[in-house]
Amino acid sequence: MVTSIGSRQFGRYILFHRKLRLEKEEIAWCRWVLALLENEPLGSNENGPAR
Repeated sequence: MVTSIGSRQFGRYILFHRKLRLEKEEIAWCRWVLALLENEPLGSNENGPAR
């Protein structure tokens, strides 16, 4: 773990953690969408038929 801003690895460390947080958020979003799709009957559309 990098604890000092003066460390040569500090920039990589913070960018790695930013990327990790973005990936976790992406996974959470995908799970949310899957849950919506699993609860929606196939072929149903609140806005009527597709045009």
